[in-house]
Formats: sequence, structure tokens, C-alpha cells
Amino acid sequence: MNSLEIEKIISYVQLSPTGDNAQEFRYLYDNSTQLLSIVCDFSQSESFFNPDNKASLLALGMQLASLKIASSSFGYEVIVKELNEEKVSLKIKFENSKSNSFFTLDDLEKRYTDRNPYRQLSSYEVQHFQSSLKSFFSDTDFKILHTLSKREIQTCLEIDRWMWHNENAINSLFKWVHLFKKNYEKNNSGLYWKELGVGYKEWPTLFLFKHFPNLSIKLYKYFLYYFIEEALKKNLKTSSLIFLYKKKEETLVQFGERVMYLWISINKLNISCQPMSLYTFIYRLTPELLTHDLKKDIAEFINDNNFQNDSEVFWIFRIGKSKRPLHQSRLRLPRIDVLSYK
Repeated sequence: MNSLEIEKIISYVQLSPTGDNAQEFRYLYDNSTQLLSIVCDFSQSESFFNPDNKASLLALGMQLASLKIASSSFGYEVIVKELNEEKVSLKIKFENSKSNSFFTLDDLEKRYTDRNPYRQLSSYEVQHFQSSLKSFFSDTDFKILHTLSKREIQTCLEIDRWMWHNENAINSLFKWVHLFKKNYEKNNSGLYWKELGVGYKEWPTLFLFKHFPNLSIKLYKYFLYYFIEEALKKNLKTSSLIFLYKKKEETLVQFGERVMYLWISINKLNISCQPMSLYTFIYRLTPELLTHDLKKDIAEFINDNNFQNDSEVFWIFRIGKSKRPLHQSRLRLPRIDVLSYK
């Protein structure tokens, strides 16, 4: 494997999602052992929503899935030689392979998040979507809620409202604005926050938070959240939800791999999606962050839908048919200097 191949593969791996878009992973290729190390930069990953690095472990699994897909396109198989959950790191060996992944580099490039309103999937589209997913996942791995009741929508809104009224949560959600700006000014290694692929609706938010962070938090708590809540309520009414369950024997890294494969599968079927994993991630993994009443509401929501209560955690996507062309959907731009050699 030559350096050009490594750099190309890493450029695709960098497209993987990370919590708060922190992009905390660094890559070191050892020429003597021919091992690639993926390590977490904990100064980047610290977050209100990342206790015990649980979100970073999920993101590491998504990195691994992308690495396997990208490597296969270059004729290599990925062999995991070491996984260190405490350090949130992987050591990878590449071996020549003639087998190809079902997913391609094009699928990695087209993975996206669409936060806009959707056209609701028809019953036929849901059935087709569900049967297509069975090529990759068993029936017990996931569940689709075609339409949401008023109570289910209200539960989602209550969780969202809790998040936007929590100052620690808001600070974490916008941390990436400061991360990008800091890195750009230090060594020109990151992307300046103005160059991020944000929509026109986000510009006022980013501008206010960058220059007036304390004022921004107050505006969100007492004014702007009303518009966010109304938009989310409208979006949920025309969306379906898909839940991917974590298996008991799975690590968070392994579960993160399957989440990535599901995400790419959804987009490959020309269906739009928005991750809503925070809603149950905090309930299952960090329940101490929630109020008693909110935990009770979420538990009832789960029980009402006969979800697998023995599952440690699950990931949620809001899905539907986008009202805009696929190529207009935003994909966060990756960093450019995270690969080094030994």
C-alpha cells in the first residue's frame, strides 16, 4: 500500500459522522509494521453528550465501517488487530483482497443528513424499504414506525425542548464552531467556520453564537426555540422513524459500524434521513442527564411501541422522501491534516 492510497482512503473515512461534528479522530500509519492507528484526540471529543466517551466509541465504529468500504474499493481487506475502548482507538492491518464491498466510494460521498420537511413514505414505499433492508439486517434488528401519534410526537418535542433549554447541551452542540476557528488560526489545519456547508437558516445562529455566546443561549431558551419546535413538529408529522437496536453481545464500536451501514443503505435507496439518536441515546446510556418526568415519558413511549426493552440502546433516524434534489443536501467538510506517518 502506498501513501497515495492511504491518503485517499482516509479522505473517505473522514466523511464519517462524529458527535457534535467534533471530528476527534487522528490517523497514524506506521511504515515499518504497516499498521494504521485510529486514535481519539480527547481535547476535541469532550462534550456534555459524550460521557465515558460513549459517543466517540459509536463514531469509531462508523469510522471502521467507512474504512472497510473505502479499502475494498482499492483492493484491500481491513483486519482489526487491536481495539482499545478505554483509549477509543483501533489498530488496522490491510491485506490484499479481490472481493468487493456491496457499498462503494460513491455511497460514502452521498451519505448525508437532511433536516428539511419530507414527503411521507407511502405504505408501499415502506414495505419496499423494509424488504430491501432485510438483505443487511434481520427482522429483530430494526423497527419502522410509519406514522407517529400525537403522544409520540409530543415525547420527541419534550426531549428536544429539554435539550435546547439546557445551557451545557447548547454549548456542546455549538462547540464545533470554536473548534474549527481555533484550529484554523493555529496552524491552518482546519476549515474556517465560514467555509462550512451550512444553510441560510443556520447563518444567524452561528454568527450570534460566535460573537455573543451568552446572548445566544438566552435567545434559544426564551425565543428562538419556539421556531425550532414548530419546525420539528411539522417535520415529524410527515416522517417515519426507523429504530436500529444494539445487540446485547455487541460493543458500541460494533454497533456504530451497523449504524453506518444502515445510514448508507437508507441514502442508497434514495430516502432522506436525519439522525435522532440523541433521544434514546441519553435515555439508555446517560439517563442521569434527564429529569424523572422525561424519563417516564420516554419509557412509556418505548413500552407503547413494544420496543425491545432488553436492548441497551438503539439509534433513530427520521426518514421520508426529500422535497429537494439529493445533491443539494449538506455534508460537513472534513479536516485536511489528520494523517501522519511513522
